[in-house]
Amino acid sequence: MASPPLTFAQNPHIIQVCAAVIGQYSAQIGQLRSYLDSQARGNDQLRLENQALRGTISQLHNDIQQLRSRIFDYERDAQQASVWNRTQQQIIDAQRQLVASLEHDLAEARSDTPTQTSTSTQTESNYAPAVEQPYSELGLEPVKEAAEGNRWEESGES
Repeated sequence: MASPPLTFAQNPHIIQVCAAVIGQYSAQIGQLRSYLDSQARGNDQLRLENQALRGTISQLHNDIQQLRSRIFDYERDAQQASVWNRTQQQIIDAQRQLVASLEHDLAEARSDTPTQTSTSTQTESNYAPAVEQPYSELGLEPVKEAAEGNRWEESGES
């Protein structure tokens, strides 16, 4: 799964930095307005400077709006990342529960499975031993050895 885009959740100082920049811009706007008011009575040169300063103020205002929009986007991304992280954690928890359940089932299956001892003639089992009964009681006859001349290889039958 792809990870979500980098958000302020990974860098929580980004909002503080944006807020500080907005504060600086606001202070500059106040200073520029004050300066414009004091210089408004001047000559044509002052009027040109005032126009330039008003352009700067307008640009600063636009920059502030963009920063506020980015902060909103960062907050939205953080909420989405939080939901994504909770969903991922739920998936991880579900996988852990599944693994634990499978391990438990495997342990139960191992305890129910017959096991062999180290000797090849003796079998240790969790099941009851078979009861031996004569063939005649079961309605069966023992297997008889085939006569020497009655083999398929020798008789040519297929």
